[in-house]
Amino acid sequence: KIYIACDHPGFFRALAREENVRGKILEIFRCGFRSIFTDGQALWIESTKIAQEKDEHLRILVDLRRFLDDLRMPNRFSDPFVWKALAVEASIYSVAAYAALGGLEYFFNREDYHLYPWRLARDGILTSMVIFGILFGAIVFLFRGSSRGRRILVESGLVLALSLPYVGVQIVSDLNRGMDKAPSFTAQAPIVQTERREHRGRRGRRWYSYHLQLGRETAASGRSLPRKIQVNAEIFRKAAPGRTFQAAIGPGRLGHAWYRDVRVQ
Repeated sequence: KIYIACDHPGFFRALAREENVRGKILEIFRCGFRSIFTDGQALWIESTKIAQEKDEHLRILVDLRRFLDDLRMPNRFSDPFVWKALAVEASIYSVAAYAALGGLEYFFNREDYHLYPWRLARDGILTSMVIFGILFGAIVFLFRGSSRGRRILVESGLVLALSLPYVGVQIVSDLNRGMDKAPSFTAQAPIVQTERREHRGRRGRRWYSYHLQLGRETAASGRSLPRKIQVNAEIFRKAAPGRTFQAAIGPGRLGHAWYRDVRVQ
């Protein structure tokens, strides 16, 4: 069996048409060589058994090179591989950009958006796994039989694997909030404790997160507020033990209850 991988759209048709070329390729392998490959500029035959090439081998190489020269494309942009690679890289780096935007949103707005963020993260991770399977499967299908597709496959796999966990969570969050048209319900609970936590980053950078511990109180719908919630600095400045935390809560299109509005009374 001989495995052939090539990106040229007319290579396989030309090879099927040229019996003489097929014979020369078989002759190369009968001589003990195990591979024939080219980068578009030079042509090589490779063997681990033959110590020195013969004139016969060079003659076959010249004939094969002449065959490949007849298939040479007029310019780089005539190569379908280039357009497929550009389309795939544009797609995967769009996914990476969406993940980066989600990361920036979290970096600058650290307060809780959803009542139970870990449930949202679970569904987001499952969503990202499904998206990874669809996208990476499509890329593998697109570059099947390609001699140059390995780098694109590796790059795509790495970029998608690093980006999609964030993308999955962001997609679930955006759809859950953006498509939620149901009326809000109001929940409130007494504030038991406030806490400002200091965090240290690189080069001595400091930043703070703000947390409230709430007492037990159940909303009219039967849903209870979490005992602990992370809020922004504005809400934290108004909060104090004994005051009341009040939230307008949307049920969420995907079933993840979220804070439409919060205030301290």
